Amino acid sequence: MGLRMVSFFSQLHMKLLMGYTRRLMNGIGGFFATILSVTGMVIWWPGIRRWRDNFTFRRNVNFKRLNWDLHSSIGFWAFGLVFMWATTGAYLVFPLPQQNLWADSGSGSRPNV
Repeated sequence: MGLRMVSFFSQLHMKLLMGYTRRLMNGIGGFFATILSVTGMVIWWPGIRRWRDNFTFRRNVNFKRLNWDLHSSIGFWAFGLVFMWATTGAYLVFPLPQQNLWADSGSGSRPNV
């Protein structure tokens, strides 16, 4: 029973119970989510002098400003989780290209798969 449940959740996580095609779609989605989170952080970055202003939101402002402040602060605080989720999803589907990238970056040797 336990092994069957672990196998089910593994298939659900990796392939969404739909085989190899869905696994590729998961990996591609992981790459896109990684790019989206990094570009979101680049766009969000207000500069050295004003970075603290974007961590919080002001309550007594008009709707557009409140919406912007909420989007900005929630986006910042969610960045780490989304970035980690996206990069690990892409890594689980395409481990070899990323291992080669890390090895070429100066770590010395390629890790074993």
